[in-house]
Amino acid sequence: MDALTFEPGDAANFDQWVKVFDRVQAGEMPPKKKPRPEAKELDAAMSTLATALATADSARQQRDGRSRLRRLNRVEFENSLRDLLCLPALKLKDSLPADGRSHGFDRSAAALDTSFVHMQSYLAAVEKALDAALCPLPEKPPVFKFRYRPWENIRNGKCEPSIAVAVNARFAIGLVGMQRDATFVADTKLHITDEEPKATAIGMFRNENAFTAAI
Repeated sequence: MDALTFEPGDAANFDQWVKVFDRVQAGEMPPKKKPRPEAKELDAAMSTLATALATADSARQQRDGRSRLRRLNRVEFENSLRDLLCLPALKLKDSLPADGRSHGFDRSAAALDTSFVHMQSYLAAVEKALDAALCPLPEKPPVFKFRYRPWENIRNGKCEPSIAVAVNARFAIGLVGMQRDATFVADTKLHITDEEPKATAIGMFRNENAFTAAI
């Protein structure tokens, strides 16, 4: 006690004085066989110390907040990724460094330091979690290409009735942009001819009770 300074702004010094206060308040100090101060003197000293410690603690809370920011511990990190990726059976905890403990708890900011080893291990765990969440790439399916020109008279089941039928019946016209292509015509044999500029679309005409389509 003779060598103990009073610097409650320092966390370690503050903790020592809290311990002193608690021991004296509980009657453990001074020991029973040692001289004890008068009750009035003890009350005055304890009141002064309590006020000083409370003031220092309030100032610390105003400066740093009631709780310090901390990282997730191993269990919390694993549970977070399970919830985020919908993988309830995901196991990552054992691949991460062990968490420190403070007063028996592994969720205290004072015990949860962050080092290069932690960052490297946590990033590797994220990669493992993403690999588990993403489906393996299936075999690339074969690619088939079909090309169809509106003016071709196709009768293999892929495009019937033919555009040529509609053009010949005069309920379809060729279009270049939004303008009619007057050279887009079909003869009686359903053969379409089209001079430059060639049609880029077909306009279909139907009455209000019929199905309307555009190609």
